[in-house]
Amino acid sequence: NRVRFPKVSPTRRATGAQTSFQEVRGIRSSIGGTVNDVMLTILGGALGRYLTDHGVKTAGMTLRLMIPVNVRADDEKGALGNRVSMMLPELPVGISDPVERLAAVRAEMERLKSRNQANAFESLMRMATNIPAAYHALGGSGGVPPGGPNLVCTNVPGPMIPLYSVGHRMLAHYPMVPLAGDMGIGVGITSFNKSLYLGIMSDPDIIDDVHLIAEYATAEFTALREAAGVPGSDLPDFGARATHNGNGNG
Repeated sequence: NRVRFPKVSPTRRATGAQTSFQEVRGIRSSIGGTVNDVMLTILGGALGRYLTDHGVKTAGMTLRLMIPVNVRADDEKGALGNRVSMMLPELPVGISDPVERLAAVRAEMERLKSRNQANAFESLMRMATNIPAAYHALGGSGGVPPGGPNLVCTNVPGPMIPLYSVGHRMLAHYPMVPLAGDMGIGVGITSFNKSLYLGIMSDPDIIDDVHLIAEYATAEFTALREAAGVPGSDLPDFGARATHNGNGNG
């Protein structure tokens, strides 16, 4: 059963972790799955470590994620508005072996894709547009219902090249997911310039040491990379401005 928390407060804390996109693709090529599967495996390991450190027995435990999914058809590209549905995978947090956890994540995502869950949810949401507004307000006042998701995790592809603004290079790109209802943590994943970024936001009244989850995510990424036999990458920093003297000024 889903643990019930108080509704989120106005206070937020944010943290993040960065991984090499090349190394994540190496993991995918070595032991299977998608880039998203690899990142969910890392997140599952980090959340499992966090729960264990806080006295929770995680053997056989899963957390239900709400993952937004773009269901726009190819012939609808460029059309106004959004066509976003969702999937509700069960993320294993009680599997300590990272390779076994990746296999479980991969099987769960393939199961939901085979059931076409995203399109089914979109159909339900279209039906919900005909429900009177009073019922929407009533539903929104009660937080997330029992059996609902434990947290939102969204993965949005970003530019894989350096970006600049008024001559200054953007160094990192950490996504942040808004919190609502009684979900005190949200996770965003995005790509930018050879890296994948994990952005984690929490309500400190519910999770006051969210930085630990980012630290565990880095450790889980290293463990999965080593288990997959993927070496650390050392790509040149394309797009960086060359320096001409010892103090780093161009």
